[in-house]
Amino acid sequence: MGTVMEERVKKMLGGNLKPEMKALMQDLGPDFKFPEWKYRMNKLDSCSSEGTTQFEGVGAGAGAAGYSGLGGGGAQSRRSVSLAGTIPTQSLLHELVGIDRMDKVAKQLDKGTDINVQDCMGETPLFWAVTGEAVDYLVREGAEIEHRNSLCGCSAFYKFASQGQHKTLKALARHLKKAGVLDKYVDEASSITQRSPLHAAAHNGFVHTVKELLSMGADKDMQDYLGKTALDLARNRGFEEVVTLLE
Repeated sequence: MGTVMEERVKKMLGGNLKPEMKALMQDLGPDFKFPEWKYRMNKLDSCSSEGTTQFEGVGAGAGAAGYSGLGGGGAQSRRSVSLAGTIPTQSLLHELVGIDRMDKVAKQLDKGTDINVQDCMGETPLFWAVTGEAVDYLVREGAEIEHRNSLCGCSAFYKFASQGQHKTLKALARHLKKAGVLDKYVDEASSITQRSPLHAAAHNGFVHTVKELLSMGADKDMQDYLGKTALDLARNRGFEEVVTLLE
């Protein structure tokens, strides 16, 4: 269907719209609301708030997604990576989870699709969840709650915190707590910047996510590689509501 919706999706994904995505859109019909901002969050440039990211010695520590473990080398290294206009190679299952069509996800699983299939960044569909209900469903069906991506060794918990997805974060936290491993993730520092999920959320002004992390016992005094706390990061960027929560 050569609709406005299709043109919007093409603009986001590039000139080639995957056949299965086009078929899905046709199946969903004209009332389908494509959640652009959620889909964008799962693009490769989710590692930064900018199309071109400066990874200066700390991986993607300053990015909107807070994927602070990305990159290698010492604290003095510097490199630039262009992420503009890119999107991971993912399965149809990833795309269905990303647009919250869990009815379609169920059909894919019935066909034998691996619930832990990985995209080109090593992320499973759980990383693409946009609702707490989706997280619960995927976990019930066997999603690995402790899986880490191959891009920066980040967990889904860290990604949700970094992107301000407080509802999916809270849902996943319940499952991590049930498994007895929540404490391992609440204050887990990224490999290079040593930023915690609270650092990442505070750095981006995600008020509800900061509240959730604090309710889970996140350490407000934890310092990153520069000796900065989450409060320092929020204050530096002028996120007053977050500052109030952390003071």
